[in-house]
Amino acid sequence: MTDENLEEYVDQIRYLKQYEENTKKVTRLYEEYLKERDLIDSIRSSLGGDGTPHGTAIGNPTEQKALRLADKLIEYTDTLNDAMQITWAVFDTVMNVPGVMGDVLYWRYIKFKKTWDEIADIINYGPRQTMRIHKKALAYIKDVIKCP
Repeated sequence: MTDENLEEYVDQIRYLKQYEENTKKVTRLYEEYLKERDLIDSIRSSLGGDGTPHGTAIGNPTEQKALRLADKLIEYTDTLNDAMQITWAVFDTVMNVPGVMGDVLYWRYIKFKKTWDEIADIINYGPRQTMRIHKKALAYIKDVIKCP
């Protein structure tokens, strides 16, 4: 395999790994948002049923936390929109690869199976054959589907 071919395969793998990276990023942002929301809810419950301070000095920090929560929600929504575009493009690419080649890509990049042994067990091939199928699938993406 030439250096140029190796570079092309690395580019294909980077493209496919965007699905996992975006999924993890969106999950992390959503968990941060939920944590902030839970904090606001706990502050509200300590203030009384309606969440207003009722003459205490807690209003300003509560408002700041609420604004931070709103900022987190906006960041999460923006990131989700960007990530979903990339995620769906990668998903569509993988789903358009036929047969066992598509299965290998699906288990590797959509279901995040890390070892060739795991994937080989699922598709009923040996690990070395699974790696060869993976290489053919990457070539298929590059030559037939033309991504990226």
